[in-house]
Amino acid sequence: MARTSAPSNPIACTGTDSIYVELHLRRLGAVYELHIVLIEYHHSTGRYDRDELAREIAHDGDEAIDVAADLECLALRRPEERKALGWTDRDFGEAVGTILPRLLPAQALAAAE
Repeated sequence: MARTSAPSNPIACTGTDSIYVELHLRRLGAVYELHIVLIEYHHSTGRYDRDELAREIAHDGDEAIDVAADLECLALRRPEERKALGWTDRDFGEAVGTILPRLLPAQALAAAE
């Protein structure tokens, strides 16, 4: 499995305790970057392997929510292949919709009201 850059805090996860996929979101100027990472924990060694599955750019909040929903479908494929479907803490689209207001600058929030 390929190593990814330093991990950020995920905003949503799906899988089991040993194989799961994290959704990450960050604002890059006027766009949003979303990416999903497969995490596999090896009980015998205590090692975590990280494999980036996809990285997408969204140009606005609505597109970010749609991209998150698409990434969730992709995220479910990998654990399913390993028979590791388990829990989902929340839908990826819902997670993005919840966090987007916190990523907007104060001026954009005032203009939206």
